[in-house]
Amino acid sequence: MPDTAPNLNLRRRLLPGLLALFAAVPLRGVLFPFRRKASPGTDQKPPLWVFSSYMVGDLFMALPALKMLAARIPVRVLCRPDCAELLRREGLDAVPFDNAFFVRRTPAAFLRTLRSAWSLRRLPASKALDLDADPRTALWMRVAGSPHVVSFRRPFGVLFD
Repeated sequence: MPDTAPNLNLRRRLLPGLLALFAAVPLRGVLFPFRRKASPGTDQKPPLWVFSSYMVGDLFMALPALKMLAARIPVRVLCRPDCAELLRREGLDAVPFDNAFFVRRTPAAFLRTLRSAWSLRRLPASKALDLDADPRTALWMRVAGSPHVVSFRRPFGVLFD
């Protein structure tokens, strides 16, 4: 069986975590103006954004929970572009999100994901739920204009509410 190179994005590293802790306060200040409020005059709340993990196996494990949640409240799933059609066939509102920075840690991948997150601003502002509490997800959802990004408590998850 061929050996594959380990993906550094899948491991928690101390130095980037500490840098995130120190950068959180000024970064929150920079991201604050990007927060969006729901459109005035609309009685209907926008659907909850659920950020689906970029790992396809995690997506399929979370699928029953997503379907149960969507049966109770409006949910919009932000997912890999190649998984959007699968989620739509399951009856979920799926929005493709190109998270190139998850796979490659390069400036070009960062800018590509930044553009993808900025393009989500066309959607109504909504709370975002991240199922795996990746600190990078909180950054992307803040750039997308989400007023609140929620997840479980995790080390270095300083941009979550």
